[in-house]
Amino acid sequence: MAACASLTVLALSACQAFAPQRSEVVDLTQRLQLTKVGDVITDGHARFVCVEDNKHWAYLMNVTTYKRTRYLPFAGGSAGCSSRLPADLKRVNTSVQYATVQTIADFPLRSEASFSGARILLRNAGAARVCGPNLPFYYTVNYPNSSYSFYLIVRLKTPLQLHIASYCANVATDAAKPGIDRVYQFYFGDEGLIQAIDTGNGATLLIDGNSNATEPVLLTVKSLPATVWSSQQNIFIVPRDVLDPVLQQAGLDPVKRFEALMAVIGQPSGYTITDQ
Repeated sequence: MAACASLTVLALSACQAFAPQRSEVVDLTQRLQLTKVGDVITDGHARFVCVEDNKHWAYLMNVTTYKRTRYLPFAGGSAGCSSRLPADLKRVNTSVQYATVQTIADFPLRSEASFSGARILLRNAGAARVCGPNLPFYYTVNYPNSSYSFYLIVRLKTPLQLHIASYCANVATDAAKPGIDRVYQFYFGDEGLIQAIDTGNGATLLIDGNSNATEPVLLTVKSLPATVWSSQQNIFIVPRDVLDPVLQQAGLDPVKRFEALMAVIGQPSGYTITDQ
């Protein structure tokens, strides 16, 4: 513990990242019964996330207290998270930046989140990128002397469709006969477009309301999990050192990679198959 005490104080310390006693992740979408999550917004002093509740009221949620601060009723309905804002409010760009693994050492990227260097890395999975879901996105949190990587997996609202035909035969062992497409519909995917923001109270917000996820992503994270964490079986945080070994074993076959993911997150099945 002495080594941990000498580190710069961060919302997530290196010790928490590698050996947390318990994860501290809260799904605010579930807790606050939200139906939509929008952008990060500021009034010049405090920062908020624009959200919509299950009564279809849009309001500003304070990023520190998570309390409702101000409703945003516009003419024509509750469109508070749309492109139109009152003149005293403006959007804040908090997107986590990305780079390929090959360039990340040469071009270190940062976000303003309390992860102190949270970044998204895009792996080049070769032919699997053509043939379907290959789980290329993961996040790395860098600390002074260490790092922690994780995947953010979500249940998809609209299934991702993958056609495995003869051109994919070199990577897919379950391709259909020549001239026939074997069509897979996948119901889970990796989330690669999140925003991250320091809440000011020792936590990081992970935000994405514009994805194809079944529920909007709005997580408050004080300590990342050492094992798989999930919320209502809709959102999963998967440590990279848990998932990557089984992905390596699956090789480039996109179906085997997907089945490996299902085994890790404890889902009995996550896709359907039809031949065309």
